[in-house]
Formats: sequence, structure tokens, C-alpha cells
Amino acid sequence: MKKAILFASVALVAATSCNPWQGEIDQANRTSDSLRTVLADERQISQQMSDLFEEVNANMKQIKEVELGILDDKGQEGGTNKATIQEDFKLISERIQQSNDKIKDLEERLEKSNGQLSGLRGTINKLKKQLAESQTEMAKLKEELEAKDIKIADLESKHTAAMASIDSVNAVSAMQQAAIAAQDAELNAVYYLAADKTTLKNKGLLEKALKKGGDIKSSDFTKVDKRDFTELALNTKKAVILSRHPLTSYTLLPKSAEDKNLVLKIKDYNKFWSTSDFLIIQTK
Repeated sequence: MKKAILFASVALVAATSCNPWQGEIDQANRTSDSLRTVLADERQISQQMSDLFEEVNANMKQIKEVELGILDDKGQEGGTNKATIQEDFKLISERIQQSNDKIKDLEERLEKSNGQLSGLRGTINKLKKQLAESQTEMAKLKEELEAKDIKIADLESKHTAAMASIDSVNAVSAMQQAAIAAQDAELNAVYYLAADKTTLKNKGLLEKALKKGGDIKSSDFTKVDKRDFTELALNTKKAVILSRHPLTSYTLLPKSAEDKNLVLKIKDYNKFWSTSDFLIIQTK
């Protein structure tokens, strides 16, 4: 038994004496594992930062596109639609917020690394600066868009007022034109009556009555515009014009060789109506 114990002791001493640096090796292995972990974390964070850089650059590019859209928008075909610009604003704002959240996560990982990843702090600060610039640019564009909306609203208001003014002027002009037309029609108004002897006598419009100063009532006549009244079919084969009109200003003839009904044709209306505004025809 004593021999066995002695043999085991000798073996243990021999084993220890064979590798006196085992402790240092174990420590080196542990350090190596730690370094590998740090390097892996650093690579992961570096990749995340690279992705963030791409996201931020994409956001900045889209911000510039939105800015161009605002500057180019004229409210016409080809201009950027306001709803599209607002949708772009919303999308970029969401992306910037997501980027900020990712940077916060990276900063938390840096804090937990106990300074082992401190070399990445400068890169993260650059990212934060770029994001801040993006946010500033977005705020500027928003102000420009709001200012533009105000200008557009002002222009629309002025346009509405101008159109109202034009409508008012047009309405006044239409009234004036109507008044002028009515006055013009009245200035060119003439009257005619074609009736048999009995009817004319009852109205006091026979030639003898007219010579004695008979009372002519316009309500007994048909009112016409002398500029348009150039012809009158009498539907009778015999008729006499009782009112005085220049003989050379008209004709009173059968309609045709077959139709003997008389037709009055006024050749010169100014001359015809120069002696009287009332045409009295006695039909038989």
C-alpha cells in the first residue's frame, strides 16, 4: 500500500515537472478566446456601421430628390405631386429614426465592451453627425414645403379674387351689353299692320282718319326690327299701302307667275322707314 502511494506521488511530480508552463498556456488560451470574441464583435459592429453608412447616404440622396421635387413642383403635369413629397418625408423620417435606434444599440455595445471596442467610437460619432445633418436638412425642406404651400395658397386666393373680379366685370359687361342691345332694338323698332278695311276703320287707321290726325296705338301693330324685316307675305291678291313710304324703297308684287298673292319686299329699310315708323296695309 505504501508503495502504491509513493508511486502515485512520484507520477504526479513527474507530470508537473514535465510541463512547467501549463499555467501560462491556459492563460494565453483564455486571452486568445477573449480576443477572438472582441474581434468578432468588432467585425459585427463594423458591418453594422457600414450598413448604417449606406442607409444614411441613401436617406441623404432621397432628401436631395425631395428637395428637387419641391423646387420643380409647379402644380403642373411633370411636377412632383404634393402627396408624393409628403410620403417621401414620412419614409425618410422613419428611416432616420431607425438609424438613430441602431446607433444607440451600437453605443450600448461599446459601453459593455469595457473599452475593448473604443476604437470604433470615432466612426460612430461620424455616423451621428451625418444623421444630425440629415435631420437638419429634413427640417429645412419641411419649412420650404410649408412656405411653398403658403405661397400657393396665396396665389390661389389671388386667382380666386381675380376670377371673381372678372366674373363681376363680365356680369356688368353683360348687363351693359343687354341694355345696349335693348336700346339698339328700340331705336330700330318699327310697326306694321295688314288688315281689311273694316278692321282698319274700327281702329281709326283708314287713310282719311290718319289725315285727320287719328290716334295710332302701337299695341294695334306687330313690332319688328327694321334691320331684319325685309319681306312680308300678305296672302292676298289685292292690297294697298296706306302709310307713306318712298316708292323706290320697296316693291309690292305677286309672289310668282303661278302664285298671285302679293309679297312686300323692302329694298332699302333706312329709306323705307324714313317717313314713318308705322306700316299700314289694307288688304282686300
